[in-house]
Amino acid sequence: MKKFNKKQAADYLDKLLQQQGITVVARSKSSCGWADVKRNEIKIPFPTTIDRFGVCLHEVKHCIDKNKGKRYEQEFWADKFALDILKAHEYDTQEWENRMRWHVLSRTAMATNRGCEYVSKEVRDYFSDIDIQGWIGKKVFVSPTDKKCTDIKISIELK
Repeated sequence: MKKFNKKQAADYLDKLLQQQGITVVARSKSSCGWADVKRNEIKIPFPTTIDRFGVCLHEVKHCIDKNKGKRYEQEFWADKFALDILKAHEYDTQEWENRMRWHVLSRTAMATNRGCEYVSKEVRDYFSDIDIQGWIGKKVFVSPTDKKCTDIKISIELK
């Protein structure tokens, strides 16, 4: 694993933003952000850690994809895009993978709780250790058990 390089991350991000015509309209102080895909604008943190760099990449992917797919799929694709780039830079991705697991599964649970009756094969295959399709018709809650999301708790109730 390579040590995280802030300058390399910032340079990579700047190039990606320029290539995609994305404008950073604000900087967040925490590891969170948002994307306005209609205006091609994002709010992101400075890429000072692997996690924050991942958030930046995640929001860029939302602008690239616009509003393609269901919301949980959009979150999956954005997190996976970030993960693939972090891996390509040879960074330790364990923290990002933990965050991604909680994030995507919680958004998938929201979708099934709201009536989504089929979860895409791509998401089910990625999280093959979980019977996501078995969530249909049940109330599902996904929450991290600690701040780093090293473990998540999945609670399933009958509706």
